[in-house]
Amino acid sequence: MNSCSWNTITLATIFTVAIANCALACMLDPYGLWRDPVGRKLSVAVITNGRKAKFLMSKRYIPANFGGLIIGPSSIANWDVPNLGGAQIYNLAIDGADSAEERLVLDQALLRGHYKIAVFALVPIITANHEVKGGLDSTTTAESVASFHLYIQEVAYALRAAHRETDFVDIAPNGHYNYHKQKNLEHWELNPDLFTIDPVALKHYREMILNLQSQGAAIVYVVPPIYEGFYQLHRADYETYNTTVRALLPKAPVIDFSSSEYAALRNDPSNFVDVMHLEPQGAQTFSALLSTFVSQTLQRVQ
Repeated sequence: MNSCSWNTITLATIFTVAIANCALACMLDPYGLWRDPVGRKLSVAVITNGRKAKFLMSKRYIPANFGGLIIGPSSIANWDVPNLGGAQIYNLAIDGADSAEERLVLDQALLRGHYKIAVFALVPIITANHEVKGGLDSTTTAESVASFHLYIQEVAYALRAAHRETDFVDIAPNGHYNYHKQKNLEHWELNPDLFTIDPVALKHYREMILNLQSQGAAIVYVVPPIYEGFYQLHRADYETYNTTVRALLPKAPVIDFSSSEYAALRNDPSNFVDVMHLEPQGAQTFSALLSTFVSQTLQRVQ
């Protein structure tokens, strides 16, 4: 076989594989972009933190199926809240996110969606900086037919079809993370800059809230729980932050899980996988409390 024939066959093979992969991506459509997303329940396989997956799902899948959102970082990302105030809820929280990243994702969801309620987490990391990580600000729709994270989705589908272990699936159809974290309640050092409110990050968070309010969404704030021993070490910093940030954001009801009312739950090690993240059991407990609070709050408003 001469070099010209070899090159032709190689190029044809590459082209055929690429076309087949794109066709498979459109057929599986893991982000709900190429087929009617209404009524679908899309699980997402990720190997990092799901930024791009939630960005792409916010274009069509989330607006088509959900009437409420939970917004924040990883401390609330595994909260499974199916319904609030009569609205199906999608957990838009992203592992390690700040407000600039959350806004990029939310802006996609607002283009097509209309939301009745949104829960915003009051957590220092969300307003500490406005860094965009993982190439989120350059994500395009084309990545839903050709990208590395799409390949991970296809591997996950293949594993499911073969009835193999499904540890690849980290994000449920309603957006909550299924963490695979090792339990460790040891304390760690906090960077003092964590409690500094970055003005750009604050501006992003305010504008997200105002944008949702402008379409009639009810806003609720939540202060997530922190393991009690660790919280007491940094209590003054957290209390100062919570008081300051609440004064800088639009007024809305707050459920504060750092208050003394919830100290017993915060002191229970079975509720936490580490000092800032909840075990599934703990996430279920606090999600139920959030649901009750929101229901009571909405009834008072009506």
